[in-house]
Amino acid sequence: KTPGGVEPGLEAINARALWDMGYTGNGRIAMTYDTGVWTDHPAHEDRFLANRMPILSTWFAYDSPIPTDKPSSHGSHVTGIMLGLEEETADTIGVAPRAYFIATDPIVSNTADIKPLTDLMFGFEWSLNPDGDESTSDDVPDVINNSWGRSNDNPDWDVCPEFVVPVFDAVLAAGIANVFSAGNEGPNSETIGVPHNINTGLVNSFTVAAVTASSSPVVADFSSRGPSLCGGEGSLLIKPEVSAPGISVRSTVSNGGYDNFSGTSMAAPHVSGAVLLLKEAFPDVSGEEILLALYNSANDLGVPGEDNTYGMGMIDVEAAYELLSETNTPTPPASAEIDMEVVSINAPSATLLCDPSLTLTPEITVRNNGTGDISDFEINVQINNADITSIPANVELSAGEATNITLDPASYSVQDINELHVWISPVDNEYDVLNNHQVHRWVVPASHDLGQGLFSETFDDGISPEVWTIVNPDGNITWDTASVLQIDGATGYAAWMNHPGYNNILSQKDFLISPVMVNVDGENQNLSFDLYYRQGGNNDFTWDTLGVYLNEFCEGNLESIPLLEAGGEDLFTNDDNDNNAFPELPDEWETKTFDFTLSETAEQFYISFVSRNRRGNNLLIDNIRIGGPLGVGDMANEVSDFVVFPNPGKGAFRVEIANGKIAESAQVFNAVGQLVNQSFPRANAFTLDLNNLASGVYLLQVRLGGGETVSHRVVVQ
Repeated sequence: KTPGGVEPGLEAINARALWDMGYTGNGRIAMTYDTGVWTDHPAHEDRFLANRMPILSTWFAYDSPIPTDKPSSHGSHVTGIMLGLEEETADTIGVAPRAYFIATDPIVSNTADIKPLTDLMFGFEWSLNPDGDESTSDDVPDVINNSWGRSNDNPDWDVCPEFVVPVFDAVLAAGIANVFSAGNEGPNSETIGVPHNINTGLVNSFTVAAVTASSSPVVADFSSRGPSLCGGEGSLLIKPEVSAPGISVRSTVSNGGYDNFSGTSMAAPHVSGAVLLLKEAFPDVSGEEILLALYNSANDLGVPGEDNTYGMGMIDVEAAYELLSETNTPTPPASAEIDMEVVSINAPSATLLCDPSLTLTPEITVRNNGTGDISDFEINVQINNADITSIPANVELSAGEATNITLDPASYSVQDINELHVWISPVDNEYDVLNNHQVHRWVVPASHDLGQGLFSETFDDGISPEVWTIVNPDGNITWDTASVLQIDGATGYAAWMNHPGYNNILSQKDFLISPVMVNVDGENQNLSFDLYYRQGGNNDFTWDTLGVYLNEFCEGNLESIPLLEAGGEDLFTNDDNDNNAFPELPDEWETKTFDFTLSETAEQFYISFVSRNRRGNNLLIDNIRIGGPLGVGDMANEVSDFVVFPNPGKGAFRVEIANGKIAESAQVFNAVGQLVNQSFPRANAFTLDLNNLASGVYLLQVRLGGGETVSHRVVVQ
């Protein structure tokens, strides 16, 4: 971090001149067309419109249904250059720090995962109408930053794809500036890549070379050169269009960090940020006109005139402003005298809600950021893109005042992601109309009535979304199932976290959440499950962790009361070093069992299994059992062809199963649900030795071949 600092690339393009005039990109919208974005980075978390507006109008999902970046952090780095500012430290890394952005995530690092170019056109189509409402245009981005492409000798994509031309022409016709990085295939000529080597207009594919951020800029060796391979005459044939800083540029990466990247990928967002500044000054001027102003006002570099290395030269934001001012009257920077903001949605606040009535009563905080009093504004409420409810708010707010407002109850439907959208209708001459919005998203878990018997899960049918809830913050690898050798020696499915498959070490948490249990058996409960995790190397930095948590209230934290928090040696069930390993012997598994007591007010509870990735080894969980003391309900699976004798007995029991069924495993639980004995008979008749147990009532659960589980009460005298 550089507290109070301004990155040299921003100075090199003369962004400060527009800042000094009061232009910061306020209220303008960029679209990051890249690998995605880390939404929680402090330099741009407040600028991502998905945090304030519906997901469908702010995030076009290719690879992840939820906003996230890929391990490379490429899209986040690009976004930071456009508009990043860490306000707490006044660390300025972006050209237009008051702009907002929307995003999409089709770009990848692995060539095997590259999508067909035709598929990549869908993101541009979405940009023309992100909110799906043809009567609105304030959702359309002012600029699309494209720091991606392929070399022009790749056989998978045409060098001059004809279908790209009408797409890019449509984007330009919609008023959007379309900015591309030149590519990193230099220093040879004719290395401008696909699809940005098309040239049916001077700026319909505005391509940017990478240069140093110095008083005498020099092009990077890697920066791709023209001319275009797609024909044309004069300036249409010359590529790139302009140059911008792209060597050792500092910007945002994962976990709130910063890093220096080099590439034309870093040059393009300097231009996109410049578009945002100029669009604030000239809101009625098209993206095409703004790009032409940057093109025609650039500072010439290299050989005199436009060339195939630097294009027209280094962009100069102030010079472009002056050029536009010759034919357009600049709009003064917006005054902050009038500015309403929905600061937060206070209720609901949890990401997991269990209300069976499917109703909520929203509570919001609104603030008058302006310098004068405001009253009689209108609040709008929408849930899951349903009909909008508008509510007059007869509240008077003086300058700087905030207040909490409770709205009318509203109903919602169960979806993978429910979304509450609250916004204030814009006030005349308002400074920032986009901060009038806020959203909250949550999931609704399944439920299970323990009065109907113990809850058990073998994952033989996979991780059913009707039973389990998965929270996967990064949209990457998460809980799945794998066919493995199990604790009873048979092959079957278990819940699996593929930690070795992560591309880098993110310490990413992934949540596997049980159904919500109705507490009908009293406050005493028990959890048991089988666990496998083998040591995978001596470097403890790569040892993953597992947390298992009891959560008594659905509106609380997903990691409320710890039952297990283990990592390293505490997590190993086999300490033999073997990377990316699965069980080879049944005794590599361990059965974990925990007693817990619910509070008197806990009518419901659920269990969350939380893995934290350190790119270590495979983690497996199987045969989960949740329930309380033995009761009539526990005998629900007792069958007549399952015989235990003598019963009562002094400790040695004979177990016989009719119809030729085989007992794969046998587990004995005490009266509070704790596992006290386990064996793997793999026979239809066997001896159960309970001589080490105190007298009392126990529950015998036998897992039969095929996954069926049967139970029987056993009394030790």
